[in-house]
Amino acid sequence: MNPIVEKFLPVTFNDNRSSKRTDLLHDCVLETLCQRYPEYGKEYKWKFEYRLKDDAYGGTFDIDIVGFRKDDPKRMVAILCKAINSSYNKNSKNYANTVMGECHRMLDSEHKFDKILFVNIIPNEVPNFTNEGVLKSFEIVKPVDLSKLLYKNWGTKVEDLKLRYDIKGLRNKLTKMDFEKIEIENMTDMELEYDCCT
Repeated sequence: MNPIVEKFLPVTFNDNRSSKRTDLLHDCVLETLCQRYPEYGKEYKWKFEYRLKDDAYGGTFDIDIVGFRKDDPKRMVAILCKAINSSYNKNSKNYANTVMGECHRMLDSEHKFDKILFVNIIPNEVPNFTNEGVLKSFEIVKPVDLSKLLYKNWGTKVEDLKLRYDIKGLRNKLTKMDFEKIEIENMTDMELEYDCCT
C-alpha cells in the first residue's frame, strides 16, 4: 500500500492551505519513504515542522520533515513536500527557484545534511478553476527538470522527486466540488536515484 495514493491523494483537493491537509501530506510522504526504504525508518528519528536555527542566511528555516541520525544526531535528512493541484505551469520556474534557494540555506550552513529530498506530488494534468469554483480549463503540467543542476552543485546529496499521477475521469468533472473525492491512476513510485543510508 502506498499511503500517498491510499490516504492523501483521494482528498488532496480538500482543505487547501490548511494544517489538516499539510499534516496528512507529511505523514503520508514519510510513511511511503520508510516503506520503500526501511533503512530511513531504522536509522533516523523523525520530527515534523522542524525549525532549523542558523541557516546560511543567519536566520531560521522551517523544514517539513527532518530525520536525525540515531548514531550521530548532528547528521540530518531534510524532506520538503509540495502537492500542487492547479495553475502549475505559470509558477514552475518559481518552484525551481525555491528549490535552489532552499538548498543554499541548508547546505551552505554549518549543519550536516546526509540528504535533502524535495518531494513534489503533481498530477500530469491539472484543473484550473474560477474564484467561484467553476472549472475553466485543463493544463498539461510541465515541471522544470532540476536533476542535472542539483547534481552539478551538490552531487548525490539533493534529489528533486516528482511523483506524477493521473486523475481518473478528469475530463468528466465540471466544478471544484467534483474533486472532493478523486481516484488515482498511474502513480509513479517514490524512487531515489542515490541513497544516503550507507
